[in-house]
Amino acid sequence: MSNLTLMKTLQKLTREEILAFAIRENRILFDSQLYVDRTARECLNKRQVEIFRQRARLEESLDNEQLLQNLGCLKFQNHRPYLTFAGVLLFGEDPQVPFPQATITLLHMEDAATILEQKILKGPLFEQVENAYSFLKSHLRTRPEIRGLQREEVPEFPEPVLRELVVNAVVHRDYFEKAADITIKILRTQIEFSNPGRVSSTIPLQSLYGRSFRRNPLIADFFYRARYIERAGTGLLRVREILHKAGLPPLELAEEGPFFIATLFRPESLTALTDLNERQNRLFAFSADFFPFNTRDYARKFGVSERMARLDIQDLVKKGMLLVQREGRRIHYQRAHH
Repeated sequence: MSNLTLMKTLQKLTREEILAFAIRENRILFDSQLYVDRTARECLNKRQVEIFRQRARLEESLDNEQLLQNLGCLKFQNHRPYLTFAGVLLFGEDPQVPFPQATITLLHMEDAATILEQKILKGPLFEQVENAYSFLKSHLRTRPEIRGLQREEVPEFPEPVLRELVVNAVVHRDYFEKAADITIKILRTQIEFSNPGRVSSTIPLQSLYGRSFRRNPLIADFFYRARYIERAGTGLLRVREILHKAGLPPLELAEEGPFFIATLFRPESLTALTDLNERQNRLFAFSADFFPFNTRDYARKFGVSERMARLDIQDLVKKGMLLVQREGRRIHYQRAHH
């Protein structure tokens, strides 16, 4: 938008509309503003700074205040040190006190209306990212692959894809939006990463591949320095290339209301659970920790008789969805991958 067009646009707006326009067009940055309710010395989480130092491989000669000042998330005002909003979110002792919206909601869902497990992540952003990744990893399926002479369990999505999409949501969310948080939904057929904050009106969605839109440049810079992401603008492009190389469905980008949504579609061979009863469907939504299992495990998990469990299991074996594992007289069942 040219300066002349911008001036004409602003002349027609109220003060509140001008503020909303400036935020939407990334002319007012959330993360660079100064948090002055408490000094840095009162709210700094030194452990988080140390974790960052290690990940970023920074020298130990600078003290915390000097380091964070050099990196732009600490400033002095009236000779007192204060963190920027980015500093509070990354290194604050309890960042949800000033910013309750800075959370991640994790949902493991049987279908669009049935929640199997819900978890809300709080704390500094680096910690949230690690915990979100751990949750995803524990709830996704694996497939066996022979590499050399070894049999390995390979996750259905490569680690860099999951990490990139979690970090992307955290780095690019609109922290001015106080009524919504980041939500990650694990569904039977897909995984949705949703964060408040539509892309700038000047950038079409499909142009995001290989281009940089930095809503929170300070936060993005710290994640880059901590080696969570590569250089600006390459994240989604890298995700697309990794998915293509792995033979997985392409990433889908969309906007709904104030939300930006990135969707991973799970491999059909792991999600084609047709003609199954409710228990059988739920079995394949469980994390890898439940497998292998025996008839008694199944009966206890679903609260049915061992006879009913045996019928369910035999049906799945016939359909080629479970493999029988025999060790002497003991019989267990493992998920079959195609």
